[in-house]
Amino acid sequence: MFPDRRCLLRNKKSLWDFFASVKLTIVLLFTLAATSIVGTIVPQQKNPEAYLREYGPGIYRLLDFLNVFDMYHSWWFQLLLLLLVANLVVCSLQRLSSTWKLVFTRPPSFKPERFAVLKNKREFADNRPPEELLKVFKPHMKRAFKGLHIQDQAGSRYLFGERLRWSRLGVYVVHLSVLLMLIGGLIGSLFGFKGFATIPEGESVSRVRAQNSDQILDLGFELKCEDFEVSFYDSGQPKEFRSDLVLLRKGEPVYEKSIRVNDPLRYQGISIYQSTYGRVPPEHSGHSAPEEIDLLIQHKASGQEYTLTARIGEKNELPAGLGTLTLVDYKADFHFQGMELGPSLLARHTRAKEEPVYALLPLNYPNFDKMRQAAVHFSVTRTRGGHVPESSAEPVYYTGLQIKKDPGVWVVYSGFILLIIGCFITFFLSHQRVCVAVIPVDGKSRIVVSGLADKNKLAMDRKVEQLSEALSKS
Repeated sequence: MFPDRRCLLRNKKSLWDFFASVKLTIVLLFTLAATSIVGTIVPQQKNPEAYLREYGPGIYRLLDFLNVFDMYHSWWFQLLLLLLVANLVVCSLQRLSSTWKLVFTRPPSFKPERFAVLKNKREFADNRPPEELLKVFKPHMKRAFKGLHIQDQAGSRYLFGERLRWSRLGVYVVHLSVLLMLIGGLIGSLFGFKGFATIPEGESVSRVRAQNSDQILDLGFELKCEDFEVSFYDSGQPKEFRSDLVLLRKGEPVYEKSIRVNDPLRYQGISIYQSTYGRVPPEHSGHSAPEEIDLLIQHKASGQEYTLTARIGEKNELPAGLGTLTLVDYKADFHFQGMELGPSLLARHTRAKEEPVYALLPLNYPNFDKMRQAAVHFSVTRTRGGHVPESSAEPVYYTGLQIKKDPGVWVVYSGFILLIIGCFITFFLSHQRVCVAVIPVDGKSRIVVSGLADKNKLAMDRKVEQLSEALSKS
């Protein structure tokens, strides 16, 4: 048996009512707000190793299954956005028909009895007959209001004027702006990309690897790093780094720019950000660990400093009851958060009744460990034995670039502009209507001025009072 026509209509109506529900809007907005908070707390698109260290294998598998680590590109987040788009469209269409008729009806509907019951009426009497008063009142009404309409009813004459009828569409401009921002976000999520490239000085790339993926992306041009410069603070932290980039097509330069952090290069919808940097390892990278390491130990609370000579793998008792220290590993070229630190030691510091903590000790940056929030800091003062790279050699750097394309960004910007316009219309403009009734009484005339507005009633009351005063003096 096929479903009858009435059953299909009922199902269609129930689906329409579901998407037109304000409750659905509230639920979607609260859900998006809650998930956005989660996306702010949980760092997005980091390396899996970082998440494993932070959350452990069990929680990592659960969060990875829910796509929490790349939440804004997950299917369920995009589904929430699509539901909100459908909800806004249906709600707007459901209420737009009545507003559309009100805004675009020609001539406008006018009912004198609706103005007769208003409380903001102003009345005064005039000795002139209605016909003469109409000729006097018309110029005043035309200056203040558009679409002047005159109507006779039961011997009385009515002048009806209005302004800003189109302001009733302001809320739909806001709805359209939200739709554009949501659609722009979806376009960027579906058709944009975010990649990363490392380019040594003097070299170039034309393809990049997508972030946290094995996908290779073709840029459509060649990106060359002409030069890279970095300056440091005394602690060894980078003070500023800059990349001089050249964009090439068929070997010919088409665009050049020196980029810094927060000062990207933008070209044909692609943005290139200065992200990180590192040293290019020397060709003879067979460095071996030093045999003996002299360490400086600084106790933050007392300000005392101690020295210690240690070997890798040996457990060392620290003076003044500061626990034990073990140098557990050595790396000839260590990368830390995208930075190339060069030869580095990993130390484990253990104190009584406390969990062990680990400290990274780069040989070329003695004050590096001071960035760690700890009671005891360590630094390498001297190494003996083994083969350690010469820190005095002129380093060759590579630049780390984040390359991003978001084709929906201009749709989002358009939505922001429309949002500002829509909010201004919605909150600061109102549809105002005024009625001036000229009623003949014993050869004279009684004039009644009244008005109504869809919002900001106090401003409408002042407008009625000002108009009544102007007409009474004309």
